[in-house]
This record gives sequence, C-alpha cells and structure tokens, in this order.
Amino acid sequence: MLVCLLASVVLFGHAIARPAIESLFLKAHGAAGLPSVWIAVAVTAVLTVTAYNAAAARYPLGTVMIGSVLGSLSLLVVLVLLHGTGWRLSAFWLYVWKDVHIVVLLEALWSFANLVFKQQTARWAYGMFCAAGSVGGISGNLVVGKLALAWSTEASLWLVAPMFVVQVGLVAWLAKAAGQPQPQSQSVKGEASSFALLRNSPYLIWLLALVGLVQVVITLIDYTYNDAIALAYPDTDARTVVIGRVYAAIDGSALAFQLATGLVLRALGLRATLLSIPALLGMVVASFAIAPRFALMAITKVASKAFDYSLFRAAKEMLYLPLSYGEKTRGKALVDMLTYRVAKGGASLLLLGLLALGIKSGVLLIILGLIGAWLVVTLAVTKRHEKLIERSSTTGVERPTD
Repeated sequence: MLVCLLASVVLFGHAIARPAIESLFLKAHGAAGLPSVWIAVAVTAVLTVTAYNAAAARYPLGTVMIGSVLGSLSLLVVLVLLHGTGWRLSAFWLYVWKDVHIVVLLEALWSFANLVFKQQTARWAYGMFCAAGSVGGISGNLVVGKLALAWSTEASLWLVAPMFVVQVGLVAWLAKAAGQPQPQSQSVKGEASSFALLRNSPYLIWLLALVGLVQVVITLIDYTYNDAIALAYPDTDARTVVIGRVYAAIDGSALAFQLATGLVLRALGLRATLLSIPALLGMVVASFAIAPRFALMAITKVASKAFDYSLFRAAKEMLYLPLSYGEKTRGKALVDMLTYRVAKGGASLLLLGLLALGIKSGVLLIILGLIGAWLVVTLAVTKRHEKLIERSSTTGVERPTD
C-alpha cells in the first residue's frame, strides 16, 4: 500500500536524522540544554500547527502535505549549511526541526488514512501501517551508525534530503489515488478558526485530554527510567550496552504488537484494547514503587514505548474515523501535532518544579495518578465514539465535512 510505503520512507529518514542531530546537540549544548530546547519545540509546534491548519482549511490535504515536505527539506538544507559555518545555535534549531517536522508529516499521513479507511478496514490496516513505519525506522537505525563512521555525523544528514524528494512523489501519488481529499468550502471565514473547531467539538476535547495524559505519562516514565538506569549502571560503557538492549526490546515488541493489532482489536474490541494499555502500565509502575528494581522499570519503559508505537497508535487513530473532514485534519493537528510536543514541554516544567522542591520521589505517585486519569478519560472517549458510530449507522450519513 502507498500509505505503508510512505510511512516507511518517512521514518527511515527520521531514523537517520534523529541520532545525528541529538549527537550534535549534546556536543554543542550538553544535557543541560534539553529543557530549553523542549520549550522551543513546544512554541515552534504552536506556530507550525497554526500555519498548517490555515493551509488545511484552504487547500487539498495532498497539497498541504507536499508543502510541508518541501518546507521541511528547505529548513534542513539551510540549517545544515549554517552548521557548516560554525553557527553554534544551528544544532539547537536542528533539534527543534527534528521534533516538529516528524510530527507534522506523520500526523498528516494519518489524516489521509482516517479520511480514506472505514472502521472494519482500519482495524487490520492500521497495524500494518505502524509495522511498515517500524521497518523503515529500524532500517534507518542500522544504517546511520555506518554512515557516521564512514563519512561523519554532519555529512550523514545530507542523506535525509533525497528521502524528502521521494516523499513528494509518494504523497502526490497517494493524493491522486485517494481522489484528492479537500475541504468542501473554500471560504475560511469562521470555519478556519481551528480553536473554534475544538471548542465546538467536545469529542475532540476529550481526545486532546487523552493524548496529553498519555504523553505526560510517557515523558515521566522516561525520566524515571533514566534515573533508575543511572543508579543501576554507573559505568558508562555498561550502561550503553543496557540502553541498546532496551531499545532493541522496544523495537521488537512494537513490531510484534503492530503485526498483531488486527487480531487484538478483533478479540478485545476498541474500548478494551485502549483500557488494557494504561491498566498494564499501572500495574508495572506500582510494582516498581513497591520493589524498586531496575528490571521492572526497564519493562515499564519498553511497554510504554511499544504500546505507544503500536496498539495505542492504531486504536487511537480509529477514534477519528466517525468525525468530519475538518476534525480529521485541522482538529487532529491540534490534538496530535500540537499536544504531543506541548505535553512534553509541560512534563518537563513539572519535573523541574519537583526537582526544585526536592520531592523527586513524588514522580511515581504522579505517574500512577495520571494513569488513573488516563483510564477515566479513555472510558469517556470510547463511550462517545460508540455513540458517534451508532448515529452514523442509524442515519447512514457522515458528519458535515467542515
């Protein structure tokens, strides 16, 4: 499928860019610069989503995606050239580019899928989309180390540029095959206000709460995991080996769950699948709180990432299927593109506050409390989703396009 191929190419390029850019950032700014760059990512995400939604209200989705790809390519070329001049902030802005552009491209791709696929088809197809992306990401991760050693970390970034050219061709092909989905109304007065769209759709607000909670929980788990591994493996080389094994476990587990997504959704249903994820994470986090062993936190880290990349991603995308064009494009941009990055910035501020107050041990209790909220919001969202599906089945028509 074209969506699978495009997802694979996008994540192959990202897998090459991410480690190279993170390495350059740490060289220039160190770990102490991370809170600042996360805040910059959040601010940039707000500006980017505003521009994306203005374009999505006026132009076909394929045109918006091609513009996003070309814009990302142009910024990458400029920043890499500036880095070559020795400009110190180039690594900072490359990091911002890395975090923002991938969210825009992937969420736009998912918008395409949500516009084209129906509920029954999505149950099987969405896991395959995720799996194709994972194959591309794993392939890129295997290649990037060899590129950095053969050329250099900076030079390896130039290999990402041809990936964007391929993406433009695939997006154009996909848009043509999908019938050039676009908003019915070309007038942007009133309906172009994406925040107004959010206010007028309580369902989208619940989705925003769900995505925000999930991303804050995952960020806090990441922090707790890094703290635990630093204590368990004080030797740098030994710690690197363990980190590599943990990421290998994440990749393998995510791919297995992605391939099994259709079977799981068919066996459990959408609601039970979405509820089982926080329930399982909560049990492991509680076990770590009772018996703080690194193995339990490693399992939590693997589970949180593997579920986020597979079952949660596919099931969450199905929640968009009964919505209108505007909700699937501009609404989704606010919920997913924006919230993914802003939530990470919010979690960073929360951690800085806890550390400043000297109550680092309270992180686990906060995680458990947020997982409880995650369960409640999931129940509310899935109930509303079922009502939308029933209404659509009864009336035989979809919600208004814009």
